[in-house]
Amino acid sequence: MPEYNGYSIALVEVAPTRWIATIQRLDGKKMKSLATGETFEIWECPHACVTAEVAVEEAKAVIDSSRFGIA
Repeated sequence: MPEYNGYSIALVEVAPTRWIATIQRLDGKKMKSLATGETFEIWECPHACVTAEVAVEEAKAVIDSSRFGIA
């Protein structure tokens, strides 16, 4: 699993050439959506990607966008 800026990124191949990334904090704390206030331990990127590499880049973009706070 790749690590990036305090987060762990896991990859799941949901179908041939369809990859989804999940994001989890390395310190085990819950994340909070700054948009909805919802808290969660693991966040699943909403789009399936054609390669694992693209899924990782999507997850990194989500982390960089600062959509999460600490719950």
